[in-house]
Amino acid sequence: MIEDDDISRAVEAGRRRDAEYVARLDDAVQNRDETAIEHLAGRAVTRVLGRAAEAGFDVVRHVWNWLVGH
Repeated sequence: MIEDDDISRAVEAGRRRDAEYVARLDDAVQNRDETAIEHLAGRAVTRVLGRAAEAGFDVVRHVWNWLVGH
């Protein structure tokens, strides 16, 4: 049986992963590290699709433009 503590730990672990991801992406954008942005965008695409995927130049450009605008 799943306990409330188990759910809380899983949610907190997800939040930590997301915060680490955002920090790495922010660092990559601040340093204009296109290779790191491409890698992180590829990981995000993989998480959303549930399978390995390549983040091509267009995806990186769209992510870059969105981040610069925000």
